[in-house]
Amino acid sequence: MERWFSSVPSYPYVFRERYRIIHTGNDTHASGGGAPSYEITATIFDQFAFYTGTAPGTAAAATILPTAQMVQWPAIGKVQWLSENWFAFTNQQGFGFAAYSPQAFPYGAPSQSTNQFDQELGCSFLTPLSFSPNSSIQFDTFLMLGNYKTLQLETYDIQRILGPFADVVPPRGAINSDPATGSTVSGSVSIDGWAFDSVSATSVELYVDDVIKASGLANLVRPDIAIAFPGAPPNPAFHFILDTTQLANGQHTIEVRAKDEAGNVALLPHRIVRVQN
Repeated sequence: MERWFSSVPSYPYVFRERYRIIHTGNDTHASGGGAPSYEITATIFDQFAFYTGTAPGTAAAATILPTAQMVQWPAIGKVQWLSENWFAFTNQQGFGFAAYSPQAFPYGAPSQSTNQFDQELGCSFLTPLSFSPNSSIQFDTFLMLGNYKTLQLETYDIQRILGPFADVVPPRGAINSDPATGSTVSGSVSIDGWAFDSVSATSVELYVDDVIKASGLANLVRPDIAIAFPGAPPNPAFHFILDTTQLANGQHTIEVRAKDEAGNVALLPHRIVRVQN
């Protein structure tokens, strides 16, 4: 992983942080984790500010979350919809540190430490990153100091002057718990799950041992996803039927790949099952 820091002309309190992550191995890594991620001292800043809603770019009022309402580590906090792709840790007067990541997945889960000697606030953009052999990703994040209301307006300028920023992030999603890894299956097996992208529609493909078996759209209604991820589409689910009688008895790897219209592919965590017909 490489990171470059540079100042942003005309914005003395804004710095560009550019990431480049290159996978040099021959293995694959399914989507997971969150990036970029930031931590800051809780002794100075005690509020979490962000805009969530359906009117990004209009200087609409931000949501202010007191740290008393934030979940403590190691549990992940409630997922918040960062629909303008920024968040800020501030004091009571609204001054502090903000991170704006125009290419990140627009969700974060703020939390705080429980250690009285290491009082920190933290938040990660819940950006799904998948890696296949020799793949790479590059994206920008902007680190900002000042009043969060000013910083909100500066994100619009950054998008206008330095953008547009390429869509490099794949959809987020998961396969349902069944069939579980290590289970034995036979006959027709349902492969269900969900996937959605922050920019475009999402297509899905079912693979067994790296051989495609079916494809379609993630367009089935599943309201619980929008509860977990506010602002998510109401129809992010997918459903496949796998005929295991067409497979040899023995161990097989089941995988679903979700792709957005920009061609970014998410490798959903696979399942290894044993077929016995």
